[in-house]
Amino acid sequence: MIDGQGLARTREEGRSRSRGGRRDRRMRRLGSLLFAVAMAGGSIASDPSDATAQAVVGDGDFSTWTEVFSFSSGVWSRLATGGHPDAHLALTGTNGLSSVVLRQGTAGWDPAAQGPLATIRFAADVQGTSGGLVSGQPAFAFALLQGSETYLAPTSFDVGDWTRIETLALTPTDFVDTLNPGRHPDFSSSGAPMQLGVATASNLSAGFDFRVDNFEATLAAAPPTVPVSAPIARLLLTFGLTFVGLLASRPPRSSPAGPACR
Repeated sequence: MIDGQGLARTREEGRSRSRGGRRDRRMRRLGSLLFAVAMAGGSIASDPSDATAQAVVGDGDFSTWTEVFSFSSGVWSRLATGGHPDAHLALTGTNGLSSVVLRQGTAGWDPAAQGPLATIRFAADVQGTSGGLVSGQPAFAFALLQGSETYLAPTSFDVGDWTRIETLALTPTDFVDTLNPGRHPDFSSSGAPMQLGVATASNLSAGFDFRVDNFEATLAAAPPTVPVSAPIARLLLTFGLTFVGLLASRPPRSSPAGPACR
């Protein structure tokens, strides 16, 4: 017959075994984590929300801009007055199937030298009407040139007076290659140098007429990988091995004595 004290002792031993089991599992997980971090090349990826380096390409003078491509009646010019204010770009096409692609000539981003890129934000003061890349509509787009490819970030607006047009933070999949659908720019460290610009096109008989001023692009580097120094890595490895060794050397738990009977 089990007396009251024996029953209480049995319950307490069960709770103790449960607490000990949970503690052992936590220690094993901690030891495994420390061991893995120390052995995984000694680096920890930083949180993507961490502040990253940025480069801002701004141009309100346009003296270094050059033509990449023009088709049919598409033409461009730099006007010294009449912008927002003063110097600005004028891009026009007087009939259908016209286009112009321009690039800013002095700045961009080289992933091999500056590191992988996370996002690009474009902004500019514009006049005109853009229907994105919808067939039959005049289009204004921000352009990213990489290697022999021109990638476009289309916009949609209808403004008669100077208006600030801004994009969201764009990633590679936000850019389109109209000649090679499905292809996107390479923001990784193996990507070719990038240049930035604008593009216009239309297949309307009326053509297009855009004015552009105060061009700006903000390029945000990808969050860096934070290296773990060799002494810290060795310390983590020591702690991990110590935890694993202690747990492995612990003797197996013996079955608790049965409850007192009488």
